[in-house]
Amino acid sequence: FLVRRFDSMDAWLLVSSAAVATLAALATLSGVSTAACLRALVLAPAVTVLAYELRGCEQTVTPRQ
Repeated sequence: FLVRRFDSMDAWLLVSSAAVATLAALATLSGVSTAACLRALVLAPAVTVLAYELRGCEQTVTPRQ
């Protein structure tokens, strides 16, 4: 319900953000300090921001009819 249609960019953003969060969780389990894991977890939203900056907003803007 957050997007009008679900296309490949949305799927890529979902998978990549989940991968960053999963890597942070796995790092915690492997003994990396909590502070370092939280720094890595902060990067999960940055994946979305970076994708929209590189790709532009042509995926989100559709002409009204």
